[in-house]
Amino acid sequence: MKINYRKLLPGDSEAYRSIRLESLEKFPASFGASAIEEAKLTKLRFQTFIEAQLPDKFMVGAFDNDELIGICGFIREEQQRSNHRGIVIQMYVRPTHKGNKIGYKLLQTLIDFAFQLEGLEMLTLGLIATNKPALTVYEQLGFIEYGYLVNYYKEDGGYDNHLFMVLTR
Repeated sequence: MKINYRKLLPGDSEAYRSIRLESLEKFPASFGASAIEEAKLTKLRFQTFIEAQLPDKFMVGAFDNDELIGICGFIREEQQRSNHRGIVIQMYVRPTHKGNKIGYKLLQTLIDFAFQLEGLEMLTLGLIATNKPALTVYEQLGFIEYGYLVNYYKEDGGYDNHLFMVLTR
């Protein structure tokens, strides 16, 4: 299996929408957005970024041949005092491709692109604290914990705690 990693291009916009909605449907506890709310939107926020090819807001994809099987997004802070930071969001690899280090390589690709941006010094991300596979990948790539928030998400009367991580260069 030969997996290719690259920034998504305008022609990938609909494939992105499909895999993003899939991620929200299959793993609702792992994301802040809901599949029902996102599916109602004519265009997802990142579809706009992908189509505009914004340098400070991009999505990296993992492709098995021409099939988009994983995504990982980046948004740089816009304010002058905080634009040395960027946020990693929407990390997802299809379950059919788990266990092949695709998530690791996908995030490594995003890190490489992000730190090529002039003045970028720091990447942050958040994850559900019980998501051990994701935590392992993030730690392997050098992210360290900087915060923990109890009862971050609430759904069906239950709560999920959130772990915050940072990588600096």
